Amino acid sequence: MLVNERDYKVVRRLPEGKAGSSWVVTDGERNYVLKEFDSELGSPAELTRAQKLGSQRLRAAGIRVPALVDVDYARNRILREYIDGENAFALVLCRSVGDDIVLQLYDMSQRAESAGCNLDYFPTNFVLAKGQLWYVNYDANPFMEEWSLDNWGIQYWRQSPELELYLREYGAEFTGYETGHSTGVQETPAGC
Repeated sequence: MLVNERDYKVVRRLPEGKAGSSWVVTDGERNYVLKEFDSELGSPAELTRAQKLGSQRLRAAGIRVPALVDVDYARNRILREYIDGENAFALVLCRSVGDDIVLQLYDMSQRAESAGCNLDYFPTNFVLAKGQLWYVNYDANPFMEEWSLDNWGIQYWRQSPELELYLREYGAEFTGYETGHSTGVQETPAGC
């Protein structure tokens, strides 16, 4: 797959996201995540620009996000650092979200709110690597109290009625769980 005329080999496809498709790719030395925007959420060109701006805004706020490596505006693709770790949604399903993870999540939330934005707090957007929680998405929407961690996101980080309802409604669609930047899960991930 090309990013600004540099060719990357696909290692594996990641489950479909809301805004497009993602793959783990390699240049032969390192792995990356390549995301291509093809969404009904907005024009692919606008989404590509928003991801670059989101990356800059989140880094400036001190939120741990993968480095943005390259942006290909002609193909509506971004290339970012691959964070090798455990997807947080698998940890939620295994009831393995400890206080240290929750504290890191709240620290990110406070930093985002101070920067005037919300993260997408759904756990599939987070990876735990070497004890550190990473936000592996560049979505940084304008802050709205109703979409804050306390009012929306935290309900999906614990066994809650909202999580149970979500799994009943969408669980069958979440298959192919992978570590790293996956957005898909099985109802009972391996290792639980």
